[in-house]
Amino acid sequence: RKRLLTQAQYFNDEIKSENLAKERFSSSLVEVKVFWDIENDQLEQKKGLNQEKTDEINSMQVSHQSQIHTVRDQIKHQLFQQKNDLTQAKNETQVKILKLNDDQTNDNKDKIEYSEKFEERLKEIE
Repeated sequence: RKRLLTQAQYFNDEIKSENLAKERFSSSLVEVKVFWDIENDQLEQKKGLNQEKTDEINSMQVSHQSQIHTVRDQIKHQLFQQKNDLTQAKNETQVKILKLNDDQTNDNKDKIEYSEKFEERLKEIE
């Protein structure tokens, strides 16, 4: 009977030891689960922040491309306007040159006529 009691006590101690180990394992399991829950939450937050930054970068790129397009259009418009202004100035200058040439030609004709009349008068006077 004593041997049975010793065995019962041994098994009882084994059960307590196993229960204690089970509790430690369960406690460790809970700690690991809490750790991974926290890590997953932090990972999700970081993913959210990364997505926000990616969206912000994409938005900035679209805005930048739009600004580039606007500036490019403004430059094209200014270039077109300057070309038109230069063409108009060139045409006006050519018209002025033609008028000056015509005036000079008319002056030369007048001088020739005057010269011819002067020669005729000289001949008449002689």
